[in-house]
Amino acid sequence: MDTDTIYRYGLSSLFFGFVFVLIPTTFLSFLFYDTPLCGPLLVFWPAVVVIYCTFLILDKINDLKPDE
Repeated sequence: MDTDTIYRYGLSSLFFGFVFVLIPTTFLSFLFYDTPLCGPLLVFWPAVVVIYCTFLILDKINDLKPDE
C-alpha cells in the first residue's frame, strides 16, 4: 500500500468526521441545550460515528493489501 492511498483515506475520514460528527453535534447541542439529553448525546454520538469510521477505514485499507 502506498502513501498516497493512506493520505487519501485519511483525508476522506477527516471530511467524513467533519460532516457527520462536528456539524450534527453542534446542531444537536443547540437543539437539546436545556435538556438532560445534551450531555450523553454530545458524548455518544461522536463516539459511535468515530468507531464506525475507524472500522470502515480499516476495512478499506485491509481490502487494498495484496493477496498472498
